[in-house]
This record gives sequence, structure tokens and C-alpha cells, in this order.
Amino acid sequence: MLNGIEKSKMKNTYKNKVKFSSRYIYQSVYVNPVLGDEACMFTEANLIDIDNNDYLLLKSLSFITDEDLELLLPIVQPTSYMGSLTRPNMVKQIFREYLNKSSSLHGLQWWHISDFLCSRGYAIPYMGLSVEKQIEYGWIKISATTETRNVQN
Repeated sequence: MLNGIEKSKMKNTYKNKVKFSSRYIYQSVYVNPVLGDEACMFTEANLIDIDNNDYLLLKSLSFITDEDLELLLPIVQPTSYMGSLTRPNMVKQIFREYLNKSSSLHGLQWWHISDFLCSRGYAIPYMGLSVEKQIEYGWIKISATTETRNVQN
């Protein structure tokens, strides 16, 4: 929900779950409860066979690490009003605020940032679908730790 208005009417369907989940491919975030609670590598095979009980174990954006913020700053600085902000704590505060209200980041600016955040295993809104709705749909759970692993090229 953004400013009190749900921006998406995205339904909880298999097709939508697969489209959403594909953003997190090649990261150790996939959980199949039949096999246990441990997150494993999310691959094309998982994407094809994902079922209603499977979910992604993601990190809360409110716990973004200083390391990830340092990597994020060069993406944010040249493309947004945050260009003058070089202290990670200031950027961290802006992202916390983004979770609760509209942001002036949009279009290509937000695309670069959201792509980075997904590559690091963070839960973020998708096509107007809030993180809370993703949890309600059973597509994700929020990790109690900040640890997720990703595969580097």
C-alpha cells in the first residue's frame, strides 16, 4: 500500500508467483518446506517446479547492511536527489522511509536500485504489490538474520 492506496490488483496466482520469484534466481533464498526450513539455491528448475507451499526467505530492507549501502551509493548518487548524500546512515534512513510512503525515486532510477536490492536478497515491493502482501500470499518470509548468499559471476 502506498499513501493508503493499493497500486496493484495483482492476484495470488501461480503465474504471478513465478514472475515475482524470477527476480531472485541464483541466490540461496528458496525454501521447499517438504525438504526442510533451510534456504537453498534458487535455480531454473526450482522456478519451473515452484508450488504453492514453496517460498523465498528474504531480508528486510530495514536491516540493509553498511556493506550493501556502500555498494548501493554509486548507483544512487548519479541518478537521484540523493546525489549529495554520501553517508550510509542517511541513505539507510531514506530507504526505511520508502517502506512506508511514496518515494521520489521512479522509473530507471528505481529499476537500478531494485535490481541491486533483489540481487542482494532484500524483500521489496513488486509491481505495486507490497512486501506485506507478498508475505500474505505466502510468496516470501522475512529472514530472522541478514544472511542470504548470492552467486557472483
